[in-house]
Amino acid sequence: MIENERVALIKQKIGEDISTFSTSPFAKWMGGKLIAVEEGMVEIEIIVREDMCNPMMILHGGVAAAFMDEIMGWSSFTLNRSHKFTTINLNVEFLSVVKLGETITCSTRLSRAGQKILFNEAKIVNKEGKLAAKCTASFCRVD
Repeated sequence: MIENERVALIKQKIGEDISTFSTSPFAKWMGGKLIAVEEGMVEIEIIVREDMCNPMMILHGGVAAAFMDEIMGWSSFTLNRSHKFTTINLNVEFLSVVKLGETITCSTRLSRAGQKILFNEAKIVNKEGKLAAKCTASFCRVD
């Protein structure tokens, strides 16, 4: 399979902080290191900062959901299509806490890519591989 131009472009950034090359204002705030990218798949490593936490100093659920939503958007970008997609549904399950200072991996994979609707799955795991959150989402084509 021939790699598409977007995947090839993003692969050049593996190991770099996403805030240095992303055009997304949220991704610039989120930061984190790009670990892997393939068509329909993205993986990012993030260290949980204080501004990402709730008052108990654990990763805020809304922030965790936003992380997964952000990189699911990236995975739709890897399809190299001329039109864009936006989230229309996001279902999140929080399974364990992530504490301030922990390193997490947020990964996504497209489970189905139609012409007008994309179906995505994402998860957040800690360094030991413990699942902290997972979600599914639908994305709609924006013309």
